[in-house]
Amino acid sequence: MADNTVQNGTDNISTDELTTLNGATSTGVKVQRSKVGFGTDGIFRDVDAANPLPVVLPTGVAIVNNGIISAGNSTTVALAANGVFTGPAEDITEFADVRVSVFSDQPSATDGLQLQQSSNGTNWDISDPYSLPATTGRPFSVAAAAKFFRVVYTNGATAQTVFRLHTKLQKTYTKGASVRPQDGRSRENDMEEVLSYLMAFNGTSMDMLRSTVANGLSVDVTRLPAIPELRAATLHVSQTAAVNTAVTATLPAPTAGLFHYITAIQLVKVYSVLGVAAGAGVVVSSTNLPGTAAWTTEQAAGAIGTAPTVINYQPATPLRVAVAATNTTLTAPAQLQTIWRFNISYFIGP
Repeated sequence: MADNTVQNGTDNISTDELTTLNGATSTGVKVQRSKVGFGTDGIFRDVDAANPLPVVLPTGVAIVNNGIISAGNSTTVALAANGVFTGPAEDITEFADVRVSVFSDQPSATDGLQLQQSSNGTNWDISDPYSLPATTGRPFSVAAAAKFFRVVYTNGATAQTVFRLHTKLQKTYTKGASVRPQDGRSRENDMEEVLSYLMAFNGTSMDMLRSTVANGLSVDVTRLPAIPELRAATLHVSQTAAVNTAVTATLPAPTAGLFHYITAIQLVKVYSVLGVAAGAGVVVSSTNLPGTAAWTTEQAAGAIGTAPTVINYQPATPLRVAVAATNTTLTAPAQLQTIWRFNISYFIGP
């Protein structure tokens, strides 16, 4: 048998002779070929490129690229001051990505844009909050992580005159919003982006850092562990007194805004004659050192010509004096049979 069938000797009806029917070899069986069409009762239209077969979607849903536009979670109705738009719970089981774009002529409330998801349409346990500035349209996206999705938008203290909220549900994930490297960043950007430069938050927006003093990375030095200062002393004061005479070593005041940084203090006394012991000893005083530092020294019965070191101060980190642009002094009072010598090493810095 051949394809097609002659009906009543005149009409030739399009048929197809089958060689297999339900998996088994077949002979002598034909099926009629049919064309797809559509139309209301009494009207028929062939399906072709100009007249595709219509597909009826749920109310408020339209096909767009690889997803649909959510009518319920989209709106252009302006909100009053502190007004709230709450979209319906929308089943997003068949979607991978939710895209929301927003424009308003007034800023939102703090965290006014809420992209919420729920497992049951009642408890909105997942929420991505954003604060929107005025007259700045922005796109946002979230992965479909639960069964239901909705948008909740709270306006700020000023009534809107323009408001456009648009939600698109997508079958597949697509690239996030494009942002130029030179554009300022705010905390409300969809940050699913990869940038190859260093950024820091200045309290309002994100800044691209540069290798300059004005745009460098700010570091809270109070959180750093103490590290010994590696800078060497560049200045030195040595002061000697006659026997039985007080001595004062003075570090001259630096210019405005600069401090003395002391790296070493040494005080040596020489017994010019046989020393006479005294139980009280003597006090070496200072000015401009933090806490008004002072040292108590011995007064032993030292042998003639001996030279004990009574102060040998070498801090791990240079000691900055208390007040900038001020003399710093250390004074040893007169002591019987004693010749004093101060040696002080320091540098000047901010």
